[in-house]
Amino acid sequence: MKKVFLSLLLLSLLAFLPVLAENNHIFDDTGFFTQNQIKDLNKRAEALLETTGTDLIIITTDNSRGYSPERFAAEYYEEVRPYEEMDNYVAFAFLFDINKYGEASYGTAKELLAKESDEKLYNVLAPFLPEKDYYHAMIDYMLYLEDVLIPPTKAERFYKYLPYAVGVSLLIGGITVAVMASGMKRKRYQSNAQMYIVPNSLNLAKSSDIYLYKTETRTKIESSNSKGGGSFSSSSGRSYGGRSGSL
Repeated sequence: MKKVFLSLLLLSLLAFLPVLAENNHIFDDTGFFTQNQIKDLNKRAEALLETTGTDLIIITTDNSRGYSPERFAAEYYEEVRPYEEMDNYVAFAFLFDINKYGEASYGTAKELLAKESDEKLYNVLAPFLPEKDYYHAMIDYMLYLEDVLIPPTKAERFYKYLPYAVGVSLLIGGITVAVMASGMKRKRYQSNAQMYIVPNSLNLAKSSDIYLYKTETRTKIESSNSKGGGSFSSSSGRSYGGRSGSL
């Protein structure tokens, strides 16, 4: 009887483990984050899942297994999640052994993040990288994901394009006024102001050119993280969107 009870208890625990895994979004294999930080990041990732429908996991590792950063993130996700049942997710990995980070996205997240470049991802993380403050980097990263993964409302789209509509309206109005003005009778253009000067009333002793403006040309220096994100396949054959950069 005792063996039967223990067997049932073991089966119950095994059945409960996938639930625990799915509720866990932080896989800190290097022990980088504190317990309080892990708890907070898990809570934020759960909120992200509720608002966007996107499952997120964050990984730290000292063993990239020879993979690129984004490929490692995808392979890791498939190891810890029932990925065949998941249709929308993102995996972000810190690979300390090669001093890089990588992001893998699948489903709707892949489609929406395809419009985002490596440089945009770097700009989100950059303020925290010099001090290795990856906890706050991940907080800002999740806020960034929320903005990208939630489609804008009709009102937001309206206000987004309102300045362009106003600009076009002003341009049309300006052209209309210019056309009307061109039909008006005006004084002809004169190359000098002789008609306004009384003869022999003005004697110039000195003349010089004073320039009020100058033209300055600047060339943007592209960073190493400016290329756009790409696509790749994991060992399962799933197609992912990927972005990466250096820590």
